[in-house]
Amino acid sequence: MRSTALKQVALTVAQKSGAFAIRRAATASTLRVLAYHGVEKRTGIDNLDGFQVDPSVFERQIDHV
Repeated sequence: MRSTALKQVALTVAQKSGAFAIRRAATASTLRVLAYHGVEKRTGIDNLDGFQVDPSVFERQIDHV
């Protein structure tokens, strides 16, 4: 199984199990840091972890925050 597919499976399992909700509740008063590896309009993956986002997605996320 490819690394990205394995990561997706692990994230899905963690989400469905409620692990993220438990973690959020346990750290509700903790400072959060939001970091982006890149905000660019490009095709393909520019870095190995794929954490860059399209500018329109970034704008929606910042508006939400």
